[in-house]
Amino acid sequence: FGTIWRVSVSDMDDPSKDASEAKPEKVFELPHPMCTNGARGLGGIAIHPDYPAKPHIYVYHNHDKYDDCVVSTELDEGPVNRMSRWTLNSDLKSVDPNSEVVFFETSRLGTQTHNSGDIAFGADGMVYVTVGESGSKKEKNANGEFFPLARNVLLGSVVRLDEDGNIPSDNPFTPAMGDKKAVRCNKTGMSEDANANCQEIYMTGFRNPFRFAMDPNAAKQGKTRFFVNDVGSNTWEMIKEGGDGMGGVNYGYPLREGPCEGGQDTKCEPDDRYQVPTYSYHHVDEHGGAITGGTFVPDDAGWPSSLINSYLYAEYAISGIYAITPDENERCDYPKCDPPVPAYKQQAFSDKKKVVGLSFGPHKGKQAMYYIVHLPSGRDGEGINRISFSGSGNRDPKASIEASTTVGFLPFTVSFDGTKSFDPDDGDTDNLTYEWDFDDDGRVDSTDAKPSFEFTKAGVFNAKLTVRDGNGGSDSTTIRIDADNSPPGPRIISPFPGTSFAVGDKIVLRGEAFDAEDGQLPDSALSWEVRQHHNNHYHPFLDPTTGNNIEIDPAPPPEDFFEYTTTRSYLAIHLTATDSAGLSSTTVLEIHPRMVNLEFDSKPSGMTILLNAEKFTTPVSLVGWEGHKFEIEAPVQKSPDGSMMSLKSWSEGMETGVSTADYTVPVDQPSQPIMATFHASRPVPVIKSIDSDFVFSVGDSFELDGDAFASDGVTRLSDSALTWEVRLYNVDADDYVTLLAPTKGNKLSMPTIPEPNSVVFNHANGLKYGKDAAEYNSPDAAGLGYLEVILSATDESSGKTDTTRLIVEPDIVEISVDTVPSGIDLRVDNQMVTTPAIVSTWRDHSFNVKAVGGQFLNDKKYEWVQWSNGKS
Repeated sequence: FGTIWRVSVSDMDDPSKDASEAKPEKVFELPHPMCTNGARGLGGIAIHPDYPAKPHIYVYHNHDKYDDCVVSTELDEGPVNRMSRWTLNSDLKSVDPNSEVVFFETSRLGTQTHNSGDIAFGADGMVYVTVGESGSKKEKNANGEFFPLARNVLLGSVVRLDEDGNIPSDNPFTPAMGDKKAVRCNKTGMSEDANANCQEIYMTGFRNPFRFAMDPNAAKQGKTRFFVNDVGSNTWEMIKEGGDGMGGVNYGYPLREGPCEGGQDTKCEPDDRYQVPTYSYHHVDEHGGAITGGTFVPDDAGWPSSLINSYLYAEYAISGIYAITPDENERCDYPKCDPPVPAYKQQAFSDKKKVVGLSFGPHKGKQAMYYIVHLPSGRDGEGINRISFSGSGNRDPKASIEASTTVGFLPFTVSFDGTKSFDPDDGDTDNLTYEWDFDDDGRVDSTDAKPSFEFTKAGVFNAKLTVRDGNGGSDSTTIRIDADNSPPGPRIISPFPGTSFAVGDKIVLRGEAFDAEDGQLPDSALSWEVRQHHNNHYHPFLDPTTGNNIEIDPAPPPEDFFEYTTTRSYLAIHLTATDSAGLSSTTVLEIHPRMVNLEFDSKPSGMTILLNAEKFTTPVSLVGWEGHKFEIEAPVQKSPDGSMMSLKSWSEGMETGVSTADYTVPVDQPSQPIMATFHASRPVPVIKSIDSDFVFSVGDSFELDGDAFASDGVTRLSDSALTWEVRLYNVDADDYVTLLAPTKGNKLSMPTIPEPNSVVFNHANGLKYGKDAAEYNSPDAAGLGYLEVILSATDESSGKTDTTRLIVEPDIVEISVDTVPSGIDLRVDNQMVTTPAIVSTWRDHSFNVKAVGGQFLNDKKYEWVQWSNGKS
């Protein structure tokens, strides 16, 4: 992982040997620690267009910067993705390990998907990079904007830089373009100021822009134009155009997907705020969809005229390579067509499977399309392949071998079959000739199409078939034969067959393997791989890992809430054992999530709610995975009768925000629907400057900064519409004192926190006391006090007011107070207490401890001598 290789095209074109014999050379291995769980790893590479005069390699990769490859939903956990430039040494065969120039890093990535990271140079000499949203579609900045839509976060964008990593002056969000909120985000991948605009961003609103391609035909005219293949969620796959004149474009994910609202395939009315994808295609039942590689057909490639101006893209889940060509006759706009139809004609180009990358390159003085295939466990066809156009010339045949067995004890006979070999030229398949070399001695052993061969010597043999078409075309392939050996037998011990999991569970992978020749195999002979199946394709969850007792922690959540992803998703655990001769065998165990039926509804019914940023209309029934914690949102909206409504409350017992709730799928099916209750819309105040986990100390003072939206949920109210109040519930107080009386405005300085009334002795709950004043029987029931910050917003246009409250807890310090011997009374903060005792109080609170002499304990009189800290 993290290794860059080079293979010579001339080696692949050498007629004296099979293209598969071309030997790759290692150029560079990234020196940084890298997380490779899930879809993390090396995302993209590019060579400077002026190579070798400028011998630079540009790399986008995962960087384990914090020694934290965790899978989490927290924003302060996980690795980052890094884009940097490296320089080759003068021999152009290796990289100077000290030459790295870091261009940017993303924010931390708790999830392990949607990394993207493709890199390409435009005709303008600028370097473009696709940055995936890393599963952050539900995350929002302080303005309530989803990360892929926000301009203060690099996730879900296309970044544009010059060849040295500097900001081009004509990027859309730069001071040179008049942007007064422009900031650099290259250090942390985001700005804490939600109103800021990252200068690196060129376009926004992407999900997983896995691969993109520059248009070479536009480049010849000095224009930069590219298509981005953006992998969709559950409904659409998308091709999104970028390039000259498109800086600042927002494609709208997750609010928009394909030509419609997110997750929808009808009612696809355009939204002027967001660009419609150039081309979209709908998912197919049972398969879904996953667009991967893409390339434009160069107009000088010598390919058929029917493909001129075409764009080729690969489909990983449905399979195949497809061509789209501009055709205005195909266009049908909304509302005549719902969903609308783009002005492109699609045609199937190839049935190749599991293709992840496409690119045109040189081949025998012309151009061919090279494609990369990713197959499980290195099956035949994985790696770099090529499609060339020969016109009326002869095309090479394709050799194929089948064998009755590939292992056996001496002597044993193998029946071979080469009749699946074919020639793409009409009539030539029947004229194929066959040359077999079974025992690696370089001599032809048979010319039959279906020969047999008896192996009498022990060893590993690569039986080779060469087929010829009689017109100068040939192809070769091999199959491994293990003579006098048998494959090992791997066995998965943990988890047990039938095991199910909840989100967040720890799963231990433990197994063993026995080999007839080698006996019990060591752990070093075992390799584990875990795939998270998602409908009819899978995502890598644990890449091949050698050893035993491997931990999966935590078990993953579902990708979303649609039928094909919750009910047809599972983990497939692969254990491969390899014996001393290199012969392997694999066993597979499937473990499935524990599923719970969920119902969501609203009062009134028929309202829109967002589940993990996916839009649904109530009532809705879904399947969840036990332990999955996700966010529900009820936005301000029109009710079915046309009146504006906003959220009043969520079902009892849910952790709620202004319009959101965190819900964790329980073990048992809920007896009642999860309910969102609406009322006539009113302003929505939001406290921005105080995090939910913030704690205060004596002497603290902090800024009161908030925001509020009008009753329509869109218009932002002015600061004069806000009113702040701060109440302090002191230790053991029956009521509060007002620290800040109701005050209009925003960004106010709160008075400093005073000393508490007293300390608290032997507090029953230690540090784990309540977090919400509403949970207390009385304001002082918690005993340790708290702040209540109140923000009200008034919408003058509607005359309505609403209020939000935030409980801020003190930073509690526990101090052990004791005497020698124990059992003596001390006066602590003017209160008598018998030692030993635990004193709880607010951090930075100064209080007095006094020893009282002349006390009796067990008929002995004690006088004070000294304190442990040496004070009198």
